[in-house]
Amino acid sequence: MIEIIIGVTVFVVAMIFMIGGITRPGTSVTPPLGSTENCELACASLREAHRQVCEKRADIARFTSQRDADSIVLRNAQIAAALILAAAIAASMIPFIGSLLAGPLWAAYLTAQAYVVFVLGQVAGSAGGISNAENALRVANNVEHQGIDEVRRVCPEAEANRCIDGLQPC
Repeated sequence: MIEIIIGVTVFVVAMIFMIGGITRPGTSVTPPLGSTENCELACASLREAHRQVCEKRADIARFTSQRDADSIVLRNAQIAAALILAAAIAASMIPFIGSLLAGPLWAAYLTAQAYVVFVLGQVAGSAGGISNAENALRVANNVEHQGIDEVRRVCPEAEANRCIDGLQPC
């Protein structure tokens, strides 16, 4: 019987953690338009690749900010759970009425601990988002460099310089 209780508990904790993690979105990169002999299309493809580089940099900043905020919430949730645990232990030591007071406190502790696991999943999801965004940024940078090479290949030098120099900083 105890094996079933432990198994169900582990399953529930894992599900709470996973639900917390999937509440954080991911990121992706759209591939470039491909090789073209048209200068205008090559420049448009380069602008799109540059837009994605900027977007991925913003994604990294957003996920980092979210992870930092989630970490603060996690710390506060852990402190609250520890205080509730201490109150439940202290209440159970009171003679006669201690068990009446401790029961709701133990339930509150379990709820607080479930929230800690959920927020821990959110922190992990945000950290995974940072990693995914960094990988997407590497891909986007490569696509942008390929776009620059393509513009230089198909455009006259003056037009290529105008297209490349016209890219706005992120």
